[in-house]
Amino acid sequence: MNEKVISLINWIISHWEITTSIIVAITAVISFLYKWRKKWVANNHAELRANIFPQKPSRIIRIYNPSEAEATNIRVEGLEIDNIAVYPIDLPFPSLKSKARFDIKVSPFSSSPDYLKIKIIWDDKSGKNHEAFEVLQL
Repeated sequence: MNEKVISLINWIISHWEITTSIIVAITAVISFLYKWRKKWVANNHAELRANIFPQKPSRIIRIYNPSEAEATNIRVEGLEIDNIAVYPIDLPFPSLKSKARFDIKVSPFSSSPDYLKIKIIWDDKSGKNHEAFEVLQL
């Protein structure tokens, strides 16, 4: 073994109290940074989802924000499909606060597909153009 490595090992053994304190301090810093980042993400990164609800003869696509952060400039792609009528809605939707939602009413025709794949795009404090994909059964 290299003399420097042996010397370092001997120093660590002889100064175990200092070494232990350093390890505890590093662990505390890492734990603090982990918790801080988790809280920052919760407060700044929105997460949007979608569900579909039957309402004969139409369907309601519900876009909702289960996260703590506000989403802005919400766009929905994938609604331009033949044999599905989309009731007028002003998109992009300006903002969606925490635990809020908005609905899009659609009416599938008898020859429409069984599933609708949509892409939800939004901005938030953590960045722009976040995306989520949802496959909804009509």
